[in-house]
Amino acid sequence: MGSSETGEHEIYMIEIQLRRIVCRLTKEKSSSKTDGDETMVKDGKVISKFSKQSMKLGDNVCTEIKAKIWEVYDSNVGSNSVFPLKSGALKIPTKFLSNPYSYELPDEYARGEKNLPSVKTMSWDGKSATTHIIKDFTENTPIVGRCPHPRSISRLVIVPKYAPGQSKGDADHGFRMCVNALINKCLKPCASTIPLAADEIKKLSNCKYFLQADGANAYWSMPVCEESKRRTAFHMPDGIICCNRLLMGAKPSSVAQQAAYLEALDVYIDTNEDGTIRSSLGW
Repeated sequence: MGSSETGEHEIYMIEIQLRRIVCRLTKEKSSSKTDGDETMVKDGKVISKFSKQSMKLGDNVCTEIKAKIWEVYDSNVGSNSVFPLKSGALKIPTKFLSNPYSYELPDEYARGEKNLPSVKTMSWDGKSATTHIIKDFTENTPIVGRCPHPRSISRLVIVPKYAPGQSKGDADHGFRMCVNALINKCLKPCASTIPLAADEIKKLSNCKYFLQADGANAYWSMPVCEESKRRTAFHMPDGIICCNRLLMGAKPSSVAQQAAYLEALDVYIDTNEDGTIRSSLGW
């Protein structure tokens, strides 16, 4: 679920596209192609993105290294672990188990001198496909819930999601949910903690094997406090809901998520005296 700004005309155009997509998926008896998909097709079979079969190892990776990789996988697979085998709320990083993240407001908003922005709900008449998809998303996404006392209310929109290499003119694309995050205008900016590329390349100068990993729906692993939930509320056809995890598209989200990942990795990845990588995993 990303962040976007769109007008009523664009929503109407998306509704026309969504009717075609919904009809196609209904005929195919397929699930919606959104950011929350946890499966992939490999060798003609549908498998979990978190399964061993989804991992690709280079031909030059020796048997010993492969065994260590599988050992790490086997010790971290499960419903509340790094490699879940079905959709659900992601494992919360240790740092945030009892310390959820909080979006910070400038003093004038924190003291109530200025009101947080909200937008009125859109008219759902004639938008059957939009209504169907938004309801399906909110009912099946574990990071949203009802919000009886919102502080700031934004609006969900739906935009095209193309597969890698898919033409922008191809009508048979998927879609992704976005939120026009009005709260962004009222949040304190956060300083970036992303390290310099040159420093990271130097650390890898003595390495032989390289692992590329992507944290699926990474923002959704980080919980936010009760007040922050109220600041990220948005309209849906039958009420107001909010995110109970970090909102993709909120101004500080990428910085907070990146800092958490770097801090966690520091536990397992150490450096030699010359600054190069020394892994405590023994690879």
